[in-house]
Amino acid sequence: MSARDEKTSIAAFRATSARLTAVAASGETADTTINRLIDEHESLVARQRTLFLRRKAAAQGDSRAWQQGAANADSLADRAAARAQARQGGRA
Repeated sequence: MSARDEKTSIAAFRATSARLTAVAASGETADTTINRLIDEHESLVARQRTLFLRRKAAAQGDSRAWQQGAANADSLADRAAARAQARQGGRA
């Protein structure tokens, strides 16, 4: 058996395990579910990146749009930082 085929265990809270079970298709193994979710995530990230690049190219010719995009990016970064801090229980 190659290293690629070896199984491992992933420590997760029971609630996380229950969520994974809830999103699994009927008869789908945990491994298949995790791989499907990763594939969906990677596809979403690729589509978002493509959309961003298209909007960026369009906005570069419009300074107001460019400034608004920068403000939106700053706002999203602030929200992401706040969520990360909240997940850590307010620890910096």
